[in-house]
Amino acid sequence: MSITTDCVDYISLHGPADGAQIAASLGITYEQALKALNNAKYLGRLETYKPAQALGRGKGRAPAVYRIPAARERITAAFANRNSVWALAAA
Repeated sequence: MSITTDCVDYISLHGPADGAQIAASLGITYEQALKALNNAKYLGRLETYKPAQALGRGKGRAPAVYRIPAARERITAAFANRNSVWALAAA
């Protein structure tokens, strides 16, 4: 399995986590964890729960926290446009 899949599995079992928690639990480097988390986010398997926030002047940034995205209701084109005869036939 890949590190990206391991990160997604860890977050699905233990809840939201940042890169440092993932790196410590999986035994990988912090850079590998960040790369895997960003890959999973790009693929749509994770979302940023709390984006990285500035801590103040010269204090750096707080790490981003990732989680599994919530299921979203999707509207199909047929039901979005009720003016169509085909949409009425599909309903």
